[in-house]
Amino acid sequence: MIGWYRRVEPVRWGVLAVFLALAGLHFRNIPLFLIVSLPLVAELLQKAAARIAQQPLVKRLRPPQWVGGLTLALGFVLLYLGPDHLQHVWRFGVDPAASFRQTSYPIEAVEWIRAHRDRLGERPVHDYQYGGFLLWWLPGQKIFIDGRMPAWRIGERWIFKDYIAVRETDPPQLAMLEKYSIDWALLRRDTALAQALGRLPAWHREYEDTKVVIYATDRGAAIEQSSYSKAADEEEARGERFRAIARSE
Repeated sequence: MIGWYRRVEPVRWGVLAVFLALAGLHFRNIPLFLIVSLPLVAELLQKAAARIAQQPLVKRLRPPQWVGGLTLALGFVLLYLGPDHLQHVWRFGVDPAASFRQTSYPIEAVEWIRAHRDRLGERPVHDYQYGGFLLWWLPGQKIFIDGRMPAWRIGERWIFKDYIAVRETDPPQLAMLEKYSIDWALLRRDTALAQALGRLPAWHREYEDTKVVIYATDRGAAIEQSSYSKAADEEEARGERFRAIARSE
């Protein structure tokens, strides 16, 4: 149908190109592109309907027959989807928690977190796709990342790059946990980061189901251990410098 649109409109095509590029960068921009493209789609549908109306077979049909045919087609679509689809949509609106149990979203873990907040800290790391979900179900809870953040940069700090380093690399760069003072984690069970935390003595598993696992750590002990390690490294470096000076003399 796009080939039927012959007019050259630099402003319209430029706007559409910009929003199409934004939609390609982030899923959250796709609705914006759809909204901006609606006028063009309406014009194309109008042109398509006019061309179809010129076909010999269609010319023999009267307008009521057109309407009846479209209504019948819509009825077949609804019949194909079936009542189960409509009930599914209705259940998500009425009881979203029960509906989310049938998805990959960790609603069971969220319910456990609500009941055991005293067993977790305040600064989590979690899978990227869970960010908005946690904002919805745990209002007031700090999160590590969500769908708004891939483009966020503060000076040299790029949160999405740090997320990739700690969550998507194998082995994960665990130094990022110290950088952001992370004290608990909500992760899919099969991720490299979840497996790495399971091997660390300072981290312990608090919850696990078929979807996710939750690890927590005592930040005080972790920071103390980190400080001791840094002090030991500095002492070793000073000893090396002293021995090098002694050898040169």
